[in-house]
Order: sequence, then structure tokens, then C-alpha cells
Amino acid sequence: MDRKDFFSDGWKQILGDLSRTPVGSIIDRQFQSVSNILSPEWMEYHDFDDHTADPRISPENFPRPPGAVFDNNEFQKKCTSCGDCIVACPHGVLFTVPGIYGPVLDPNLNACRLCPEYPCIHSCETKALKKLRKNHLPWFGRAELKEGLCKNLPGRIDPEKICKACTMGCPVEEAVVLSESSLPEFADHCTGCGMCALVCPESAIRINLEE
Repeated sequence: MDRKDFFSDGWKQILGDLSRTPVGSIIDRQFQSVSNILSPEWMEYHDFDDHTADPRISPENFPRPPGAVFDNNEFQKKCTSCGDCIVACPHGVLFTVPGIYGPVLDPNLNACRLCPEYPCIHSCETKALKKLRKNHLPWFGRAELKEGLCKNLPGRIDPEKICKACTMGCPVEEAVVLSESSLPEFADHCTGCGMCALVCPESAIRINLEE
């Protein structure tokens, strides 16, 4: 392998191998907690991709990466657990869990940014992660408000400083809006990506992975 190939492919293989070790898995999850919060691109809502949404495969209901083949048995046939999608994710969202085959994510730990080009899907050579249909979004769960924690609750709200972090951080148009009482409300087309939970200054939002 020449120098150019090493820096383009060699590091990818090294990082992929590391991510599949017990220590690498722990390191990967630790990096998730300090990932930079980048401003996501706003996108229009259309429909969820019903062919690649919600293959729940663990007691924790961890969802698969965007574009994952819906049937878990079929996913395991296609996925080689190479770790390429884990390395390709620019935000350190994907990881592996002992006892679960292949990559998963936890939007309550680190949000999926719904990257416009979905590098995780692009990196998958076996098509275990399939390209999403045009104007379709992946789905992970449903955002919900933790009772008593929101800054906009009656008695806590500052009329001159209404918190809009969740609405501004959401990458899906009108998936979260403020009600007349200034509390966030989550629409049916919420993807459960976790961005609202990530940017909430009060940790007042969680993603329900059981729906």
C-alpha cells in the first residue's frame, strides 16, 4: 500500500477494526458525548421511508442506522459488520453493542443529523444500508417532553426570553413547534433523530424508542 492509499484507505481500515473491539466500542461511545453540534440543513418533510424504518433489535430498542434493511434477518445477511458506516459518520453517532450484530444508534445519547448525503449509507458496499427514496426520511422514534423540566413551563418562563432551542435545532420542518403556551409540541412526522434533545439546555426532551 503506497502512502496515498494508506491515508485514504489505511486509516479507514484501522479505525474500522478498532470500532469492532470491546475497547474501541467504549471509546466510540465516549466520543459521542463530546461530538460537535453542527447546524443541520433544514429539509422539507414528505414521508418516512417505510422500507427502511425501525428494525428494533435489542432490549433497549436501539434503532439501526438510516437506510437499514427493515427485516433484521435480511440485514444480518447483508451486513458484514465491517464498521465502515461507523467510521463514515462525521458525528460519531453509530456504535456497536455486545450481543447485537451490526451498528446501532441511540438518539438520546447522540443525535442523527440526517446528513443530506447520508455518508453512512454511501459507505455500505453490501447494501445493508439502502439509499433512501427521494424526499423520504429515516425514522428512529418520537420526541416527547419530560414533565417539569422545560424552561417554558408556567412559573419558569421568562416572557422576554422564550426558549426556542428545540424548534431551531430540529432539522425537519415543523416537526417541533411551540404551542400557544410556548411548550414544544411534536408532530407525527417527528423522526426521533434526537436533535431537539441534544440542543435542549434543560435536558427536557427524550426520544421514545418504544413507539
